[in-house]
Amino acid sequence: MLRPFRRSVVGRFQPAVFTAAMVLPSLAGAAESERVYLENGRLQSEADDATNRIPDFSHAGYRGGGVALPSIAEAIAIDPVPGDNTVHIQDAIDAVAQMPADVDGYRGAVVLGPGVYEIAGSVRLNADGVVLRGAGDGSDPAENTIIRRTGNEEDPVVIVGGSGNGRWKNELPDTRSDIVSSFVQVGSKAFEVAEPQKYSVGDNIIVYHPCTDAWLETKDYGATASEPPWSEGSYPLVFNRVITAIDGSMVHIDAPVFDHLDRDLSQSYIYKLDRTGLVANVGLEHLRVEIASDVVMHAVSFDHAEDGFAVDLTVRDFLLGGIHMTTAKHLTIRNVRAIDPKGPTIGGRKYNFMAASAQLVLVEDGFARGGRHSFASNGTSWDSGVVFLRGVADGSLSPSEGHHRWSMGLLYDGHVETNVVYDGTLLGLYNRGDYGSGHGWATAHSVAWNCDLAGGKGVIQQPPGAQNHAIGCSGQISGNGPFDHPTGYIESVGQAVDPVSLYEGQLQDRLDNPPDDGSPPPGFMWESLQPTADAFVRAGMYEQGNFGSDPVLMVKTGNPEFTREVYLQFDVGEVPAGATAELRLRQDRLGVGGMRYAIATVSEQWDEQSINYANRPESDPPWVHFFPAQTGFSAVDVSDQITAANNANTPLSLKVWATADYGGAGFAIFGAREGDAEFAPKIVYAVPDPEMPTTSTTGDTGDSGDSEDTDGSTTESSTGEVTTAGPESTTGGPETSAGTTQASSTATTTATDGASTGSEDGDSGCACRADSKKRGLWQVLAVFLVAGFGRRTTRKS
Repeated sequence: MLRPFRRSVVGRFQPAVFTAAMVLPSLAGAAESERVYLENGRLQSEADDATNRIPDFSHAGYRGGGVALPSIAEAIAIDPVPGDNTVHIQDAIDAVAQMPADVDGYRGAVVLGPGVYEIAGSVRLNADGVVLRGAGDGSDPAENTIIRRTGNEEDPVVIVGGSGNGRWKNELPDTRSDIVSSFVQVGSKAFEVAEPQKYSVGDNIIVYHPCTDAWLETKDYGATASEPPWSEGSYPLVFNRVITAIDGSMVHIDAPVFDHLDRDLSQSYIYKLDRTGLVANVGLEHLRVEIASDVVMHAVSFDHAEDGFAVDLTVRDFLLGGIHMTTAKHLTIRNVRAIDPKGPTIGGRKYNFMAASAQLVLVEDGFARGGRHSFASNGTSWDSGVVFLRGVADGSLSPSEGHHRWSMGLLYDGHVETNVVYDGTLLGLYNRGDYGSGHGWATAHSVAWNCDLAGGKGVIQQPPGAQNHAIGCSGQISGNGPFDHPTGYIESVGQAVDPVSLYEGQLQDRLDNPPDDGSPPPGFMWESLQPTADAFVRAGMYEQGNFGSDPVLMVKTGNPEFTREVYLQFDVGEVPAGATAELRLRQDRLGVGGMRYAIATVSEQWDEQSINYANRPESDPPWVHFFPAQTGFSAVDVSDQITAANNANTPLSLKVWATADYGGAGFAIFGAREGDAEFAPKIVYAVPDPEMPTTSTTGDTGDSGDSEDTDGSTTESSTGEVTTAGPESTTGGPETSAGTTQASSTATTTATDGASTGSEDGDSGCACRADSKKRGLWQVLAVFLVAGFGRRTTRKS
């Protein structure tokens, strides 16, 4: 069957993830995880029965991940001079900082020739758009660039970034607004705010969840063993984000939150960040940093920096941090060797790669030698979205880990231990109790994916109200940590899973599947059908009850008193043969994301005013599973099901239900035809737009497609308008014991006018005008359009 346009199952505005198994290399004999897996061409992250799920890590890295690192032209080149080179290098950096920036925000590169550059102070990249580049990171000064710290200066050798209050505390006046969503699930990228008019797309905001006593109580005040408990106000949940869309009161952000924001425990809010002091578009390349003294804590520090990078570095001889990242966001640290830290192996020493209030940073192909905590977070609840990709820890002296006080969303992806000399824990996502003056729960919602601990120990424990995961890892993987707490989610020990890399799988999926706004392909328009009948049924004491007149449809699986299923019926006879068609379900309210739902066809007839749980018809096996969108609508392709219904000359009847019990919040409430028509279920199908672009040709008069001129070139002209239904948002009231909701809904619709171009090949003699909706013409048109629009299940960015 030819179709000009097909969509796979899509949940609008879900955390985007993508078809890793189709593009990324697979591991021979690899298993499939039950938590993250490929379904309907997409990577899906399924929630557990406590609403925890593995979030999307793909936004880590330079400019949000998936963006090539820049190649910046040389602006100034220098060579080493005898004696102290601090001012010599800094003058070159400052000179480039005065140059105009290009359209990408870069001014130029300071290029250091081969040799040894002794410096007594610090080299500072403290202006936007400057890159410091050497000749190589090897040990031979004849071919490489070596920056060697001498003297007793304690500051980092190289400081990349600005200054100001740390941890994004600077708040622009009068920009605060409460988050009014009752529950924002880990992994979510949207929530409602009380005063959306204060914000615009592109605003840099901070999502702030205060550390209240109520929240602390649910976390056992950190479970700090013999040390004092965590105190109110000490560890807020903080996320640095950018607004990507505003739909009514719904604000969409560029990356997910890495913990639940529960309004019953703390009133979260957002505010605009005062970016004064932040430095962006900065980088280090092909350098070696050595430290001759015994007092330098950090070799390289990214401090008040974002959209930065470090590539092909070797840093050594530091006391604490090889690569230190604080008040830092969207960094890529690639192919960096942080080796041979100095000093005793005690607290506050030997963190080769250290996140210390860093968010959405990617440490890729890093090598750590002799580390006490080779790859670690050390910024408490200000650390989140940190990805350690294919890190190698050689001769570890203690674990790579979330180090203390509720760091969130760490991903150890393909982490490898070599030359193991330590018989304790090598990788820890766990509780550290009274270690380090009360570290307690060190990390939450974090993942170890396909890690190889060379037979060593990995400890994975479940924090209260959260989860940690170890999937596809080899070694002694268990929940047996230094403090007795529940075991986290452990799966496929000793058996690697697909995708090889979770980060790269999620990234590729996100890039190949940008959020879909529901618009038709160019030259087409949607026609829509509302159901002729819709109802939900409820089990338990309500099994004889009929809810066919309710203004909402409810889906839930669990306690029989609360289990609900939805039935839909459509007259689809008018849908043209071969047309692409989608079932769209518009959320009135969704309890949590990551819930897996199923849809099946129903052959037996049923009546909206008499159907109940006791007499509900049997359904066929489900042909598709989907994950409801957090906001907006979910769409499922029903083209084949409509064809089958029309061939049988029957209505299309469907059943929707949840495949598992996701707990008390595991429900979805969709609009019904008895409610607001904007939010009712509908089937949309593509038909040619009456204003479809036409083609001007110079070929044979019988051709309606492109025609070649005598020189082989093609000429065409087209104009048209495409009206696009924009994102919508609603709010729904709490579920009541009677199975109904007190709901209010809002929606916004935007229209976009623009030019559209199309091309057809062949001799159809077709003139596409107002009568082009007719079925016969559609079938003819599909033949000529399939090449141009065929099977658009993904769109490259």
